[in-house]
Amino acid sequence: MSRKKLVGVLVGVALLACGTEKLCAQAQDINETCTFTGTIIIQNTNTDINLNPKSPLMLKVTTKDLLAVIGRAEYYSTNYPSTNFPSGAKLIKNGTQGFVQFSVWGKTNNVLIDDCTDVVGLDVVDIGAWTAANGLTGSYTETDYGDADFYIFENDTGGVVDLTMSGYLVNTIKNSPPNKNSGMVNSSQAFTIKAAGGTGSTLTGDAGENAVLTGSFSAKGTAQTF
Repeated sequence: MSRKKLVGVLVGVALLACGTEKLCAQAQDINETCTFTGTIIIQNTNTDINLNPKSPLMLKVTTKDLLAVIGRAEYYSTNYPSTNFPSGAKLIKNGTQGFVQFSVWGKTNNVLIDDCTDVVGLDVVDIGAWTAANGLTGSYTETDYGDADFYIFENDTGGVVDLTMSGYLVNTIKNSPPNKNSGMVNSSQAFTIKAAGGTGSTLTGDAGENAVLTGSFSAKGTAQTF
């Protein structure tokens, strides 16, 4: 079974060490704009005179290409009226532990797709050592480390893409001191998967793996929270 078919169960599973439950909740409330850059290396079906595969195909992919995959998939699933999102659309991540949700927003932050975790997913596999400074009465910073799997899965929605990219993650949370009058806290979160790679398929059905995906994924956002 493809790992992507487990996205509904695994997305957002995390063992995130947090300084306090309140601070974890603040990080969870932040909508983060995602940036994805990668290369898909696909085995060439053409062969030389000795029947050896020729040089693999190298496809550069970006956030724009990922949004195109999501658009086609959500149109196929009748969740969106077009195969393309309007100019300025962005992929949004919310959450790091417990449940990680992806959505697509328009240029003016209007929600185009409120949940596209059937196409892209993030499984925070493990979180190791972390550092934290200060507490609820002052500014607070926290840095978490671990590894995560980033999924791109189009096989069940009219496409052929089925790729996983695993890598080392760094997650940084920063909170200002609470406002003395309102109690509001200015929070920011920056999540990055670095030096990532994995295998997958660009073939129809269960035809086997023929591709490798390498690259990086990051998400950043700010919000006012209690």
